[in-house]
Amino acid sequence: MEKKKHRPKTWREGLHERLQNPKYAEAYILGAMKEGLDLEIALKDVIAAVGVARYSRKVKGLERPNVYKFVGKGRNPTLRTIRRLLEPLGLDIGVVKMA
Repeated sequence: MEKKKHRPKTWREGLHERLQNPKYAEAYILGAMKEGLDLEIALKDVIAAVGVARYSRKVKGLERPNVYKFVGKGRNPTLRTIRRLLEPLGLDIGVVKMA
């Protein structure tokens, strides 16, 4: 008997499964930025999908409690924190001159 693949029950569960893939997570963040969506929310989605403990091991210069604080509600992270959290995805954020 062939075993059926696990199917996500909800859209969010499916998203979390896809965000486990680093290439998908990168595209998700870049897509959010391109569409003018909130970078902080997209990054929180990625970190929650991977798991805060596992993701924080990849972040240089930021301790696990600070990653938990970022994922929590009501925080206002610095640009430095955002940049450190993007680094494991091979991403960075910057400023460009407008034409």
